[in-house]
Amino acid sequence: MWPSESDLEPLDSIIDRMNPISGFPYPMKSAMNPGFPRNVGDPWIGAYTKNGFWFKLTWGGEEEWKEVANEMWYRNEFLVDSDTFQLYEKAVPLKFLVAKNIRGEVLGLALLSTSDLSNFSIVGPIFVQEDFRHVGIGSILMKEIIKENTEIAFNSISYLLPKIDEKFNLTPKSMRTFGRIRVTNPSGFPNLKEEKTGVILSFAKKISDEQWDKISEFGESCTNEKRNWRPFSDEKNQLVAAFDKDSGDCIGISVLREIENEDGRIPDLLVAPLYAKSPTIAEVLLRKTFKKHYFRTQKTTTISTWTILQSTVDQSISSSSPHLNLL
Repeated sequence: MWPSESDLEPLDSIIDRMNPISGFPYPMKSAMNPGFPRNVGDPWIGAYTKNGFWFKLTWGGEEEWKEVANEMWYRNEFLVDSDTFQLYEKAVPLKFLVAKNIRGEVLGLALLSTSDLSNFSIVGPIFVQEDFRHVGIGSILMKEIIKENTEIAFNSISYLLPKIDEKFNLTPKSMRTFGRIRVTNPSGFPNLKEEKTGVILSFAKKISDEQWDKISEFGESCTNEKRNWRPFSDEKNQLVAAFDKDSGDCIGISVLREIENEDGRIPDLLVAPLYAKSPTIAEVLLRKTFKKHYFRTQKTTTISTWTILQSTVDQSISSSSPHLNLL
């Protein structure tokens, strides 16, 4: 038997409790992945660009790095390639935050390097694909990655320094500058000084444990950061150190890295970093560093990229940390 109208609940009361309820958000169920940073990754709460494009953040690894490594090097001149992630991983513990679209394609990344030797962490590189820039992805990556450590430093382009404090609550400091020289078809190798009186040059394979300690001390004097230098010497990386013959102190460091070209055969030669107490020491370090590649360079169109890091880099650092870093 059908109920009478008097037996039914009033229609207005039914409408009042139907979603959406005025003044309240529409309740939705969505899966939350505890591996995501706070409030990121849930499509109903998650991360959005300035133009309303949704993306997720997740912790990545070497696979995500390789996906954008060539883009970083060839189109944007970042000093990294597909093998750089392994190099960083050997030197320091890493946290790697990646922005992906709904298809899982990498839009951007931020790398956080931590070290038991230092009381602060370094952000860099931070990179966003060219087609997705200026919509806030980089800022969101930065804000999320710096939550992992209260003591943060990163190298900033000088014209961005005024915005650093406002956006990320970091204090701008101008303590060092990058000097960058790019040389195509170099011909000046024979003119470089081959030796300097009172200076001993050694490849990583011939450096003793005591000398490694001296290298660490010299590196810290240049960067204010204690760094493990041993991983910077393998099949594609070569470390040369200069020592004072009398005192045994380290007075120069040069690291040569082979960055593979797009054809995978001819490498670009990248010297980064190059620290030296004088221009003459830097010169003999370069001669020693390039010697095994010289004849190959003469026969090809290999581009040699020298990055000289001087003691004076525009940088941002958390206001509570007294240290500065130079990658």
